[in-house]
Amino acid sequence: MVRYTIHVHTGDCPNAGTDANVSMTIYGKKGNFSLILNREKQDDHERATTYVDFFSILNDLGELEKITIGHDNTGSRPGWFLDKVEIIRDSPHKKWTFPCEQWLAVDEGDGKISRVLPVLKKPRVYNVSVYTGNESYAGTDANVYIKIYGETEESDITWLRNGMDNFEKGAIDVFDIKIEDVGEPKKILIGHDDSGSKSGWFLDKVIIRTSGKEYLFDCQKWLATDEGDGKIKRVLKI
Repeated sequence: MVRYTIHVHTGDCPNAGTDANVSMTIYGKKGNFSLILNREKQDDHERATTYVDFFSILNDLGELEKITIGHDNTGSRPGWFLDKVEIIRDSPHKKWTFPCEQWLAVDEGDGKISRVLPVLKKPRVYNVSVYTGNESYAGTDANVYIKIYGETEESDITWLRNGMDNFEKGAIDVFDIKIEDVGEPKKILIGHDDSGSKSGWFLDKVIIRTSGKEYLFDCQKWLATDEGDGKIKRVLKI
């Protein structure tokens, strides 16, 4: 028998946890396996917690390629912010990571309650420093995201959260994001979801550091529906 351990990480943001029934299918080169990820139901997938489960099967699934994960939208608070899923095979030992960092909710993000998550094949850490301007009401309560473009590859959208009160007037917020290696950054997409009581944001600049090099993406513009040109996302180039 081949034993696998599953770690499901719920994000650390308001209302991130779910009361719904969560299910997942794991796809490997040698087969697939489906399971329900609820034991106690009410407390399995709470905010900033890790749900741990395991299963044993007769045949090795081989190199894992992707998972599908979702919920049935039941319960009083079904919306769920999934950070990532990690799967560990006991023998021969190997760990696979499936980043998500998105909502599975009908009333958040893109409205999807199920997602296909590819395995993180070639990870790289990008240190992202976000500078909010000093203009009046420059800070934002909205959720901020970034996407990094290399010469030939691009990352998925990553939400910028570190448990702090981020993106206040005159603040510098620093994030270490571990994503698929896209090489040296050439441009970025940065924006927010326009949520919160004060969503408008004046972004000064973004600095990305990786492999001992530094990349500056200047902005000095509003990302706000009621300021400047009304845009809440921008593409910034070096």
